[in-house]
Amino acid sequence: YTVGVSPMIAYAIHKNMAIGVRFGYDRSLLSLDNAAVSFSGTDINVDYFHRIKHAYTGTIFGRPYIPLGHSNRFAVFAEVQLSLSGGQTKVVAENGVVDGVQNYVGTYSKSFGASIALQPGIVAFVTDNTALELSIGVFGIGVDRVTQLKNQVDKGESLSSNMNFKLNFLSVGFGVSFYL
Repeated sequence: YTVGVSPMIAYAIHKNMAIGVRFGYDRSLLSLDNAAVSFSGTDINVDYFHRIKHAYTGTIFGRPYIPLGHSNRFAVFAEVQLSLSGGQTKVVAENGVVDGVQNYVGTYSKSFGASIALQPGIVAFVTDNTALELSIGVFGIGVDRVTQLKNQVDKGESLSSNMNFKLNFLSVGFGVSFYL
């Protein structure tokens, strides 16, 4: 399963312009006790694999609105975001039998990241104070640092960066906003 929440609060600093903060938390759990896949003569068996992941994100954003038509019921926006994120992952997997004893491998990872992104969308006001939103990720630049500890002995570290200049249909956001 994967569960996530991402509440936000924004303040309208000018007509059709808002700035705000968003906090996010995601938790995912993958648990396989017995799985097998076979394709093209290759067999892959997993007898025990468990992974739990927690991720936290803090974002500041600016969002200009452009009303569609004369009614102010519909508007498009182009949200610019600056985010910092962190998290941890724990993995336990079976590693075969050694001298009649089941052997397991455990890995603990900590991550930290930063990104800047552009996320356009559309908002539709259902009432004067309630709106439905749809957004999609378009552009983003980010850097991530991950440190790992395997079996409380082996340490590893990686630094990666990424860029995205296309529509990302995996980052579609749906939301309900309440305006005071």
